[in-house]
Amino acid sequence: MPDSQDNGYLTVFVTSAASSIPIEGALVRISGDGIEDVVRFTDKSGKTEKITLPSPPMANSKTPGQQTPFTSYRISVFKEGFYTQQTQNVPVFPSVSATQPINLIGLSEYNSDTVLPFESLLTVEENPQVLDRR
Repeated sequence: MPDSQDNGYLTVFVTSAASSIPIEGALVRISGDGIEDVVRFTDKSGKTEKITLPSPPMANSKTPGQQTPFTSYRISVFKEGFYTQQTQNVPVFPSVSATQPINLIGLSEYNSDTVLPFESLLTVEENPQVLDRR
């Protein structure tokens, strides 16, 4: 990463996969190269607070073929009664606020009440984000 950096902003929105109901109290862990893990919990609306994360300088996006204009992060979400989900390569751009949706699958949806959510991991490779247009 270059000597200077900017910050990007990420909110994680966690819902149940079957009914899209917001999930309160889900543990969200964001990790990436060069940062200490960031841990937050979702509120009653299923969202984390806006999280500030390091990103490359804005100038990287103005020079094609040079440095990557974003930083990739990994998001893991844990909640009792649900399968753990991990989303990789979540891009964070400088000075941009984005919302990353995460849909958790309940253990009872698959009659798997005997499996602990920490024993099963769902990984999503592609990451749809919603950019705030402010």
